[in-house]
Amino acid sequence: MTQEISEAAAAVIVEGERAVANLGVLHGRLRSCFARRKPFEQAGKYMTGLVSDLPRKNGWTIAEHVGDRTPDRTQRLLNRAVWDHDQAQGVVRRFVVEQFGDQPLRVGTLDESGQEKQGESTAGAKRQYMGCAGRVANGVNTVYCSYATAGGHALVGLEFKTKSQLARDILADMIADKTIPPWIAGDEVYGRAGKLRTFLEGNGIGYVMRVGCAFTIELPTGERMRADAAVTTHLTGRKHKRRWQVCSVTGSKGERAYAWAWLATTSPRHTLLIRKHLQTGELAYHYCHVPAGRPVTLMTLVRVACLRWPVEEGFEFGKDHFGLDHSQVRL
Repeated sequence: MTQEISEAAAAVIVEGERAVANLGVLHGRLRSCFARRKPFEQAGKYMTGLVSDLPRKNGWTIAEHVGDRTPDRTQRLLNRAVWDHDQAQGVVRRFVVEQFGDQPLRVGTLDESGQEKQGESTAGAKRQYMGCAGRVANGVNTVYCSYATAGGHALVGLEFKTKSQLARDILADMIADKTIPPWIAGDEVYGRAGKLRTFLEGNGIGYVMRVGCAFTIELPTGERMRADAAVTTHLTGRKHKRRWQVCSVTGSKGERAYAWAWLATTSPRHTLLIRKHLQTGELAYHYCHVPAGRPVTLMTLVRVACLRWPVEEGFEFGKDHFGLDHSQVRL
């Protein structure tokens, strides 16, 4: 037991040293994003505070941690200092892609998060439909993109606009700086956005998008059917049992096993991927696009679909560890 504890402690120390080294490298690469040295140096202190073990991360706690008398310098950095936010996001994206460059499967995962707000001072706050509240309320909706792999994941995009347009903007930036992964995954908000799917197809990017049961596909026979009707007709009953495969994929809650099947469409590059819960029989539908010249298997699409889950871990980790919900920024 003592040896195990010692080995675990040594691993934590190694990871801590690696994190500090990576932070230094990343900070150095951000220098060109700042017009003046002082804001750049303050950004380094702010980043150090964010990756620390402070239980709460706001202006005052970070100021105390980095040796500032007041939070004025950090708030000036975030509110008024001249630095290129878009360029900085590009630097972060390229750094993330570099760290995960040896991973065989890389997926850009789109999702959104909402927070209700009482006032109007927070950036992006207005009356809008809030999924977290299930109604129209005053709050902020934020679209995220996570660069997800089996070996780790990181948030690489964050914007404030309508959800599908935000997704296209984030992905356009990733295409421009050549950090776009081969696959994109998203829930129904993005799956039903035809312009987003067309944008991805036009740029040769594969996707696995959740869609609703009423999503219409055209089968090779020429029939146009809702997704749920297609499953009932072509995948239900004993004679179709062999078309389902049970696949186990590691998720945020450990191993998850589901039955999976796919249906061809009139387009050789599109397919409908279906997930079935082994106990309840509940179905989930995914519309998929495979770019020309790229071979694909059912298991590949399953792995892409399952890499959508880490983005939710990114939300929670960002809120808890990087103080995304502790911020005092109001402009």
